[in-house]
Amino acid sequence: MDGKEDDVDTYDQSGKETLLDKYDYGMCGKVFRYERTKTDKVAIIASFGGLLMMLQSHPSHLVNISLD
Repeated sequence: MDGKEDDVDTYDQSGKETLLDKYDYGMCGKVFRYERTKTDKVAIIASFGGLLMMLQSHPSHLVNISLD
């Protein structure tokens, strides 16, 4: 709940409240492409088990996202 990254790679079944409890749906995916667009923006493409998502923004907004 404090926003810190978890260092555990397994699902916690203890019932303890987590940040995910604030949302209706959560997914885990992989970033597989990071490229510059023609308009000097950055495009990041991630896959969530076949469902694809593309984010485009100014590079400073996506600086913390890296390839998996």
